[in-house]
Amino acid sequence: DAASADLMRLASSTLLQLISLGWGREAEFEADLVGQILAVEAGFDGIGSVTLLDDLSSRDAKDPSMKVFRTHPGTQQRRDRLAANLSSFWSTPSDIIDQQTTESLDAGRNSDQIRRSDPNGRYLVTLDVGRSGLAVFDQQVGQSVTWLKDTVVLDFDWSPQGQYIAVIVDDQALGPVWICDRLGNVIKKVMVSEQSAIGLTWSPQGDKLALDLHGPAGSNVVVTYIDADVLVPVSGEYVAKDSTWLENGLYFSHQGRWYYTMAPDVQGVIVPNPVPQVLQRQRILSPTVIKEGNSIRLTRPSLTMP
Repeated sequence: DAASADLMRLASSTLLQLISLGWGREAEFEADLVGQILAVEAGFDGIGSVTLLDDLSSRDAKDPSMKVFRTHPGTQQRRDRLAANLSSFWSTPSDIIDQQTTESLDAGRNSDQIRRSDPNGRYLVTLDVGRSGLAVFDQQVGQSVTWLKDTVVLDFDWSPQGQYIAVIVDDQALGPVWICDRLGNVIKKVMVSEQSAIGLTWSPQGDKLALDLHGPAGSNVVVTYIDADVLVPVSGEYVAKDSTWLENGLYFSHQGRWYYTMAPDVQGVIVPNPVPQVLQRQRILSPTVIKEGNSIRLTRPSLTMP
């Protein structure tokens, strides 16, 4: 009909105007990146834009019919571009000249004893390379248990708060790095393409994990997040290994020398005097009574809204 024809002409005219103004897929990609950059400059972690699109993808999966009405790039494409941009926010690796720092890093690399006990002092872990399972002694109850009974564990590291334990397993098909909770239950598997994990270390906050990877092209260090499936290369062009995370940055070795890089500064948001929210309105019991002669009798109670 005439109304539909007019609407089609208006939509076509609007689309042509947008194209002539330079608006399109590349412009939306650029808008994503600019938003991510501004968020990092404001003190937010750039991973937030990636997890936002992860959430959007999960919603798209529940209602695929809505994709027909979208003109912007695919959510996965946008997500991949933002994830690839995360490494640009890390500082360029610099070599370490402070002798005290290098001696401390060398000492930590040569000592594995302190990693056996979790930070809360409850579990004592014994690694028998080549055998299945991870032998754990629960010091609180005085019992020995075995975690990951059917899996060969090559290395492990507790998170600083003792909430997680990350392990390198001999299972490339299912992901070489597994993250378990403090009871040994697997909660995440990190997939690495065409490389093997040979080392790992936690960030001081316990939200990120640095992985030493080795493959045909050499060795490098990448960072993954607990709450997002990303691998962020942070060692630049260096052949890197022995990653160690300290309070002031992430360190790694290259040809016998130590280098370090820093993640962008993230400042936590604290809301003063948050407004309380009512999660559910509750009914209250309101008894009623009636007078019968010289006596008072309780009738059936009624439920009323407050």
